Amino acid sequence: MKLFGSKKPKRGSQTQPRAGSKDPSSEIDMSCAFEKKRYKHLYHFKFSIPRILYLLIQAVGSFIISGGVEFAIAYGMYHNADQPVRLWRLPNTLSGDAAVTLFVQTIITYWIEIILVRADLHSGIVKPIRVRWWPKSRLMLFILDYRTPYYFTNWFCRIIEWLVVNAVRALFWSVPLFFLFWPATMGILCAPGEHRGNEYYYNHFPMPQLFKLIYGGTLGFVMTPWFAFLHMYMFYHKHALDAIAKRDEKARNTNLETPIDVQNASQYNSGPTPPTTNDVNVTGALGSAPTVAATSLRNNAAVEVANEQPTVNGTATTALPNNVVNSALPSRSRVTMVHQPIDNTVSRTTFTEGNSQAATFIGSDAVHNRQAQDTSSLAAEQPVSQHEQAVDLQPPSFPNDDMDGVSFTSAHTSTSVVRP
Repeated sequence: MKLFGSKKPKRGSQTQPRAGSKDPSSEIDMSCAFEKKRYKHLYHFKFSIPRILYLLIQAVGSFIISGGVEFAIAYGMYHNADQPVRLWRLPNTLSGDAAVTLFVQTIITYWIEIILVRADLHSGIVKPIRVRWWPKSRLMLFILDYRTPYYFTNWFCRIIEWLVVNAVRALFWSVPLFFLFWPATMGILCAPGEHRGNEYYYNHFPMPQLFKLIYGGTLGFVMTPWFAFLHMYMFYHKHALDAIAKRDEKARNTNLETPIDVQNASQYNSGPTPPTTNDVNVTGALGSAPTVAATSLRNNAAVEVANEQPTVNGTATTALPNNVVNSALPSRSRVTMVHQPIDNTVSRTTFTEGNSQAATFIGSDAVHNRQAQDTSSLAAEQPVSQHEQAVDLQPPSFPNDDMDGVSFTSAHTSTSVVRP
């Protein structure tokens, strides 16, 4: 029995995910952010009365200004001309004048709208228009890009770049306008003209001037609100993507525990490079700098070092006896340290946890190969020298505590740390 007022869900309708389920759009691709349903409420199309009035004012103002300017230009061109005014033939051709007028007026109108509309948007006179759709092709991304790419630092060169880039964008929109206006205009001009053979003739005044007034005003009435709409659309798209990028960057940073995790976020879930033949496990002494690094990792753990004397670069090292070092290692975790000589003076020490590389320390190899002395004072956490402190950078924290024991593997030494 159906309850009163209950409705069946429509076929194909979207349902809300259950609590605890993973949001499929949690990983945002900024190149297609408008496709993500999670941000659908940000990009819906909304045309309010103030925006409509703003575009209407732009259209009417452009009709008056463009028509007046074209009327003045036509008066100077045709009123005192010696040659007759014709439709097709040069020098006084209305067909060529109409084509040139369309492309030139489109470019100038686009330049003016960039300055006026963006000034109104930044001052808050008008609000941007929200549209969910955004193109994916490179050409349309260039045409609808709010910003202008600059390749020069000189102010004059930047002005030229701005003019050229936005002129190209304006010419893109002039192509459909040409096929929309020019053929229809040529057909209309055949009616008032005097037909002689294959040509149409017109008087010097007022026919050419009235034609340019109506033609230029109509172009401005159509182009200007469209360009204003585009800049309002691009303005909102730019700021919406910037806001989403900042929010997602903040969310990613808060989910990472340490600054080193932030730097190695791209490598955190991927395994490190397999050890080479130089990264062999040699049981023996642990140099002072690796011991200090191990000491600063965890607290309350035991370090077991085998009492053998391996040979490193032809020199025998002194083994450390078994002792307890004050580490910071929690129970059930495993950390690996690989110490690899780079040359005779520099060596690399890499800390990893499981399959994730945590940190890398590069310092003087003389510190790593120094023979251990006074191991009892080292076990009591005697302060290290200034040179050792410079080599022993702060190791990161390891959030995964699911493995038992800790081992430090080195081209020089191999030790293990276990919970007492």
